[in-house]
This record gives sequence, C-alpha cells and structure tokens, in this order.
Amino acid sequence: MSIALALSAMVLLGSTHFINGLLACFYPPLNIAFYTHLGGALVGFAGALLFSTWEPSVWIWGALAGIGSALEAWLLYQGLSRSPFAIVVPVSAVAMVPIALGLSLVLLGERPKLVGLAQY
Repeated sequence: MSIALALSAMVLLGSTHFINGLLACFYPPLNIAFYTHLGGALVGFAGALLFSTWEPSVWIWGALAGIGSALEAWLLYQGLSRSPFAIVVPVSAVAMVPIALGLSLVLLGERPKLVGLAQY
C-alpha cells in the first residue's frame, strides 16, 4: 500500500511541477510557487484541523515542511523557466535522493536496510 501511495504522490507531484514549469516560462516563478503553495496550504490546513492533533511539534514540523516545499518549488520553477526541462528535472530528482536520505539518517535516526540502499 505504501508503494502505491508513494507512486501516486509522485505522479501528481510530477504532473503539477510540469504544468507549473510551463507556466513559469510566461509568468514569474515566484508568483507560481506562491499561489500553488497558498492553495495547498489552505487545503492542508483544513485537513489538519479535521484530522490532526494540536501538539506544537506537529504544527512546527508542518510549517517547516511547507516553507521548504515552497522554496524548493520556487527554485525549481526558476530553473525550468531558464533551462530545458530535460536538464533541470533529472538534476532535481537525482539531487533529491541523497538529500532526503541524509536528512532522514541525521534528523530521524533512520537506518535503512541494505536492500533499500541498493535501490539508490
């Protein structure tokens, strides 16, 4: 189930980044990142109010994740507005793997099994 959810998330993420990358060729990338993340924040906040706890650490991590995601999107759209998609997207995707792996090792103390590391 987790693999299906992860693949679904990546299909949606890739699709929205492609569409927003096309828009970034015609509109300022900062505007696109701001409005798309504003809409996502409103939907996410409504869902959090319904299904989340009110623990401060949950809200702090959620806010940090939202800020990081908006910054990432803005930088990605900057790249997509200036360079070919065939260069920007693979570099972004490949760079994402060691960053996420490193942060999960350092901040969360996760220790992936050898089979999981072999996929990288």
